Amino acid sequence: MPGDEVFQSWLAIIPVQSVTEICRLMNPQLLMEVHGPIPSTNLEETEEISETSTPSVTPTPSETPAPSETSAPFETLQPSATMPNPEDLLPGDSLSGIDILAFCSTVTEIPVEECTAIIDLYVTDDGANWENLNGWLTNNQPCSWYGITCVDGHVQRVSLPENRLTGTIPSSITNVSFLEELNLFGNSLIGDIPAGLWAMTSLQNLRLSSNSLTGALPTELGNLQQLTVLDLSGNQLQGDLPNQLGSLLQLTELSLGGNQFTGMIPVELGNLTGLRRLALEYNLMSGG
Repeated sequence: MPGDEVFQSWLAIIPVQSVTEICRLMNPQLLMEVHGPIPSTNLEETEEISETSTPSVTPTPSETPAPSETSAPFETLQPSATMPNPEDLLPGDSLSGIDILAFCSTVTEIPVEECTAIIDLYVTDDGANWENLNGWLTNNQPCSWYGITCVDGHVQRVSLPENRLTGTIPSSITNVSFLEELNLFGNSLIGDIPAGLWAMTSLQNLRLSSNSLTGALPTELGNLQQLTVLDLSGNQLQGDLPNQLGSLLQLTELSLGGNQFTGMIPVELGNLTGLRRLALEYNLMSGG
């Protein structure tokens, strides 16, 4: 009937927030009290339908099931006051002003500092425009987010190659203290590699190639004794190669081509007997 159509179209624009609200909206008379008269030439017919329809029953508090005290805040993936809005996370934002700490306090599968670190990566590198952001900030299970792998309650792998990251590598990434792989190949990253990265002794695979990173390689990279892959090719790195590269005896791949390195090629690279790939082309170095 025309009255049904008017009532249904009017309901379509009403936000429904609870079972109680649904029941209230089933009565057009109450609808008019809250929202004013229904804008329709068939108002009289609509009122007639309301009078003849079976009145709805609003559930009493005792009939409304109480929320479970043990249920997780994001168990049903509903919006929450502590859930950051991805549209609010803009490049250059800091964690202040965004309730990320409150959000991460609901995470149980990894430590809070690791949670805030990976969200800081999202914030710093324009996460809202990533090629693939499946899962990011839609639940409180960061180990299920695209590019994040966890083992034994810690983030072990951050792999976001060719994913349109734009910005710098935030220094907070060093708070992911059990990180074994960081793969940010093929993005639009600029600035220096965070100094703390060279103290992350659990790193085994560091692939930051095909970006626009700058700065020099410090002697502290000799701390990465577990490193098997170091690929920094295709950036704008400069300065001399540190002799400490020759102490990374687990290396199977060392790719530093396409940068602006100068000086002599360290003779210590001869110690890397396990190398299967060595790429130093397109630099400004001379033989050692």
